[in-house]
Formats: sequence, structure tokens, C-alpha cells
Amino acid sequence: MIEHNNEADDTFLRVEIIIKVNADKFPPWYQHNNTIIRKLGNLISTDKEFKEKGYKLLLEAVKDISPITEQHLIETSFKWYRKHIVKPEPLKNNIKAPARAELIVINTGEDEPNPVILLLLKFTEVLNYMPVKFKGSPREKSIIDYLADPSSYFTVDALKTGNQLMITLELSNKILKKQTYKTLLEQDITPPTMNPFTGKSVFSQYELWDLSIPDGVYSLIKSTKLNNYISTLTSTNGISNKSSIEHTLQRFHQHLSLKGFYEQAVPKMFIDKKGAKIKPTKFIMN
Repeated sequence: MIEHNNEADDTFLRVEIIIKVNADKFPPWYQHNNTIIRKLGNLISTDKEFKEKGYKLLLEAVKDISPITEQHLIETSFKWYRKHIVKPEPLKNNIKAPARAELIVINTGEDEPNPVILLLLKFTEVLNYMPVKFKGSPREKSIIDYLADPSSYFTVDALKTGNQLMITLELSNKILKKQTYKTLLEQDITPPTMNPFTGKSVFSQYELWDLSIPDGVYSLIKSTKLNNYISTLTSTNGISNKSSIEHTLQRFHQHLSLKGFYEQAVPKMFIDKKGAKIKPTKFIMN
């Protein structure tokens, strides 16, 4: 206890105390949230065209979200990511798919039983990802019901048909019947303006995914345990309630997502029902 203005007291004695703190018990924000950063890193293409730019973009987001006192620890380079986060594994499948996917499941604590769940899609022709939300009738079994069972598995596939992608997430376990979520994405390509003298397009044609990729079904996430995808996330201040998690994810989205598209039409994964027609989310590409 310190008494103010007590230096005038003849009996006042100043004592200096040195406190040693084990820094290993108080890791920086990026170490504490290593799992979620690695998940975002999994979306980055290993192609030379995207690799350096992709990791720079991701680490700029990590640096911005980190506490100010820790930002000097972070360098926005692939070399730093490989040393301090994880060394990325080479892709086992060399078949070029139209997209990559990462399922984000974040626990929010015992007081808030519903976790934060998103599917992130990163297409071949862009650096940024697209967040996709889950939606279903309250009367239906949902992905949350499958999270409660450690025997639950899931897969994510993409069916490419022309300028459309049907994304399917299928859940299964030993107790519940299979449950399928689907969402349909469509690139609405406008005809290019041609130069009458050269016969070439005046502007470069912009695509989300490479339309030259053959039509067919592509596996984005092979059958794996749903529980393996549960992770944690804290805010800059170390708080991990639902509102703080959603705010922190929103800060990641500001840096890393296709804001110009999903702010106008947020894609959602609907529970698939027999005979139901899923309306595509259209993206007008100039």
C-alpha cells in the first residue's frame, strides 16, 4: 500500500523491487492464436504469382489485430511465417481445383453454447477469400448437433458446371443420418468491350475461378473428423466471448475477404432438401 506525498515523512523508505516474468507463460497474440492463423494460411496458393503476396496480406492482418506493443515482433514475409507460425506442407493433390476451402469452428465458452462457424472459400484467380455462413431451419438437425459427437465426419466438394460452382458440405456420424449443406455460386461474365482496331479486349477479363478448369466434381476437404476443426480465437485484449470473436473475425475479413462481393450478397449454405432448388448467388464480373 502506498501513501501519497509520504516522502516528507522522516521515516519514509524507498524500496526498489525487481519482478521477473516468464515470457513463455504470456505468449504474444499471434502465438496464442496460432491455429486460426494457420487455417487462414492454408488458403494461400503455393503458386509463385500468389504466394509472397498472400502471406504478406495475411501477416499484415495479424499485425494489425495484434496488440500495439507486439506489432514490432511481426514481419510480413513468407520467411517469417514459416519460422514463427508453421512451415506449409506441399499439396498432395496436383489436380487444380477451382477453389480451396477451410472450415472455421470457434468455441465461445460454456455460457454461450453455439460456436462461431464459417466456411471460407478461396478461388484460383484471387488472393482474398469469401466467407460463407450456415443457415437451416431450427427444426432440422444442424452442424452444431454433429459437433457434439466425436464420431462426426465431414467433406467439402465443389461441382463445377460452366460458370457455376455448387459447394457441398456433407456431415455424417454413427447416430445421426447424413446431413448436407449446399450453396450455389455463379460468375455472371459480361461480354468484353473489344478494340475495333486490334480485335482484342480493351480491359483484362476478371474471374473469381478459372473458367478453363474442366467441369466436374473436385474434393476441397476430404473426409475428416469435425472435432479436428474446432479452434479458439481471442480478441486483441485476450477476450474470447462470442461478440469479441465475431469482431476479431470481422477485422480479418476487412483485410482478407472479397468485401466488394460478399457485402452485397452474403453466400449461405442451406440444408439440402430433396426437390429443393437452390438459387445461385451471382457475382457480376466485368
